[in-house]
Amino acid sequence: MLVDPSGRECYYFSNQALDIIAWVDIAIGTEVGIISLFLDATIVGLPVGALMGTSSLLLIFVGSFLLWYFDKYFPNGGVLCL
Repeated sequence: MLVDPSGRECYYFSNQALDIIAWVDIAIGTEVGIISLFLDATIVGLPVGALMGTSSLLLIFVGSFLLWYFDKYFPNGGVLCL
């Protein structure tokens, strides 16, 4: 933990930690997509499966964007001050 001149606590996140956050988001999106495929196989689960399929695409897109963003703009990690 670091402390900036104004007395706030600051935390350093390495690039590897930021990439892990993005990959976890991609993995969760993939799992939601697989579950939605199983739900689509039932008549009752068809609307729920469609909604989950859409949200899985959104999760995968956001995770991919975060992976690109962290590697592009935070190649040495980042600092978050609270």
